[in-house]
Amino acid sequence: MTFYPGFDHCVKQSACREDVLDAYIFYQTKLNDVLAKESNESAPNLDVKRAFAAGGSAGGTSTLCLPIDVHNYNNLKKHLEAKIVQPRAVVPAYPACLKDGYQDNPTSALEENLAKDNPEGWKAVQKLFVGRVSCSFKTNSMPLPDDHPRCIWVNSDVKYNCHNSFLWGNPPYPAAANFLNFFGPWFPPTFMLAAEGDSLIPVQHSYDVVEALKKHDVETRVGIGKNAEHGFTEWNPKLWPEGADWWTPIEEGLNWAIAKTVDAKE
Repeated sequence: MTFYPGFDHCVKQSACREDVLDAYIFYQTKLNDVLAKESNESAPNLDVKRAFAAGGSAGGTSTLCLPIDVHNYNNLKKHLEAKIVQPRAVVPAYPACLKDGYQDNPTSALEENLAKDNPEGWKAVQKLFVGRVSCSFKTNSMPLPDDHPRCIWVNSDVKYNCHNSFLWGNPPYPAAANFLNFFGPWFPPTFMLAAEGDSLIPVQHSYDVVEALKKHDVETRVGIGKNAEHGFTEWNPKLWPEGADWWTPIEEGLNWAIAKTVDAKE
């Protein structure tokens, strides 16, 4: 089974992590009971120990945080007879990571600058903030048009250097924001999908994650989207630039994860 954390506007990364962990615990402990009840069968329907996690952008960050949160949960819940099983593999794509001491502007920088530079854009973003979170898109594939409120918001966050403050809260950021410090040898095998042409999150973030995992001897692989923009794994392939071979690293990562999860003997 694939566990795919997502992310949308106005959700702090800490809240996203809590939701992802709660969903994963439900998957591990209750999903089969629910399926058995709904299907009137007593036997479990899924081998919940065979799962991998995948996600892109802030979802990629959540994917990397999930094993950390599972590890911490198990340490806190030592009295439980059964521990939550780690994903057998993780496939993050173009995640964002913060190194110690790095600080963005506070979230107020968005209103201060966008309201002045693009008043109509600011009005659209305000409506976005109070609207539905994950079901309001009128388009059914990425990338969204540049004048979409979500794109105005994200691009403006980057322009005014306050994007991380929307994810982690205003600075100073909590220690948990630098998840690179919390990896360990228990971390699942990882296949990183790196966007070489990313103009939103520098591709170096992906390589920093890989290097941090290697320090703990975690099995790592990297699939590079040559000249790929941020979000390339979510784009409709029909919208890829002519000659772009972005499917190759995506397919390699999926096949690798399937081999670790579905095809594994144990």
